Amino acid sequence: MKIDFSSVISTFIGCENDIPSDYESISNRIFEAINECKTCLDHGEFVDINLGVIGSIVYPFYKYKNLTSLDLLSPEDIFLFSRYVINYPTINRFIDIGANIGLHSLVAKKIGYSVISFEPDLDTLGDAKEFFEANNVEFHELKEDEISFEKFKYKPDDFLLVQAAVSDFNGFTKFTKILDNPTANHLSGRKSNIYGETIEHNVQVICIDRVDFEAVIKMDAEGEDARILRSVLNSGIRSGFLYLCDWRGETRQDIFKLLSKNQRHVYNPFLKKTVENINDLPMNKSSDFIQVEI
Repeated sequence: MKIDFSSVISTFIGCENDIPSDYESISNRIFEAINECKTCLDHGEFVDINLGVIGSIVYPFYKYKNLTSLDLLSPEDIFLFSRYVINYPTINRFIDIGANIGLHSLVAKKIGYSVISFEPDLDTLGDAKEFFEANNVEFHELKEDEISFEKFKYKPDDFLLVQAAVSDFNGFTKFTKILDNPTANHLSGRKSNIYGETIEHNVQVICIDRVDFEAVIKMDAEGEDARILRSVLNSGIRSGFLYLCDWRGETRQDIFKLLSKNQRHVYNPFLKKTVENINDLPMNKSSDFIQVEI
């Protein structure tokens, strides 16, 4: 089965800062195409997705209890892809924090970025590797005993897949895996209102504060957002953009305080305005993201 989002990507790239005026109708068309695929595909099958100037990808269809892997391809995500296109090649390095099956990492790689992709869950990491291999994308996997900041001083065209979580410290901590919803896995204690059967195990954690190059960062960290944001703002990253795609009501105040204290320019393309007060930052991530200049 095939989905053609080439015209969507073209429209989004043509928007300098904000979503287009007809974003709602575009979103409806995206959902219609995705929902049609959901009714036709079986678990483990692939769909060909045309992303216009980015190229085509072969995307896996996984069924979870209450959602599918296609739910990771929302209008928000596709609009974010267009931001990656706009930022390249002025910035040519990409960091994916909370990669899941690696959709954003793969898109960034196809655009031309060098990529560091962080995912702590072994099962999800296995799905990501199958996804990359299906798209003939070469990557180097860094396992726990191989991880060091020297490894992150990679050459252009590298694609590093790192078996680790990211936070504001280096070490190991407990990780909660939700068996029927891998999109909600998280470092233990970081989320309330957990639904479904869980298991817990240790994962390695990397503090990103020693990364010292310009980068585009996509962050979707399931409750770890404020801690990682603090680390990024204190890091050696020379400049770039951070796209904050996930936060919780309980971390909203901390995020706003961090952004205000560090006097960073923060923009919400969905509200079409600079984030000047806490009301410009939604109560929780629902269907948008914010752009932080770093």
